[in-house]
Amino acid sequence: KAVISLFSILTMKKIFWLKSIIFILICIIILVSLNSFYLKRMQNSLYVRSEKQFFENSQDIKILVMGDSHPFHAINPQLIPDSFNYAFSGENYVQSYYKLKYILENNLANIEILLLPIDLHSFSDYRAQGFHNNWYWNKYIDYWELARIDDDTNFLSEKIKAWSPVINNGGELVDYFKGGIKESELIMGWKPDDSDFNKKDNKSKAAKIRLQNQMSQSAQEPLLIEYFKMVLQLAKENNIRLYLIKYPIAKEYYSEATKLIDKNVFYEHIEDMIQEVNSEAEILDYQTAYFEKPFLFANVDHLNRSGAEDFTLKIKDDIKI
Repeated sequence: KAVISLFSILTMKKIFWLKSIIFILICIIILVSLNSFYLKRMQNSLYVRSEKQFFENSQDIKILVMGDSHPFHAINPQLIPDSFNYAFSGENYVQSYYKLKYILENNLANIEILLLPIDLHSFSDYRAQGFHNNWYWNKYIDYWELARIDDDTNFLSEKIKAWSPVINNGGELVDYFKGGIKESELIMGWKPDDSDFNKKDNKSKAAKIRLQNQMSQSAQEPLLIEYFKMVLQLAKENNIRLYLIKYPIAKEYYSEATKLIDKNVFYEHIEDMIQEVNSEAEILDYQTAYFEKPFLFANVDHLNRSGAEDFTLKIKDDIKI
């Protein structure tokens, strides 16, 4: 009886481990399938399409636009010869640095001029809150180096998100099945917007809501300051003319933002950094340029298609192309 009982226990343990292994294998198969489906779906994303357009035109690119949604919507590269808009919505200085470094190290383009934003929200903690779409950024960002510089970055966690993107971005799959993801217009990396902020009823309220997200705590996140300096240094080492742009914002946004941040002190600090690292970088200030032209904005801090065309011509004249 003892032998039979022992045999039964061993058999049950084998069955348990066999079931566990089968369960794990099924989970892995499901996860791999979902990741494969997700990455296939993301071939139509703005990230991949912009990158594809960049590679197709890289040998002709001498003027590169980088940064977040402000330049993403504001500069039409069709109006500036040999230019490309390689900005992305939500991109911060960490991402801009690694993307520029990748381009230069791999001789993908002969960059002579770089346009980078220095807006009131550019260094805020909002801009440094985690990294999304690691499946895309994995080939650009050195997460090991980032983890050494930033105590809040976990190398293993970021790599897992890169290798298994559906874990971190599963919501996009839900949107896909709902039919909510559509391929939008993209021209040499530029995403035009045909909205009209002038039709907005309560513009001040819209500005307050926007700023609640953008400037919730710190206006000068140390991590972003560090990588901003690294971009300045990278441009200097590669003899790239660097223009730091204060992009146009609506009057209501400016009014609310300057209640939260001392604009003069903020930019004095930035100018000190520029003088310290790359004194040849030039600042171009257009923040108040369209205060009386709300019809050129899509919302409180992004230009629409007409605004982008007007603004791009201003940029073209000012950098004397």
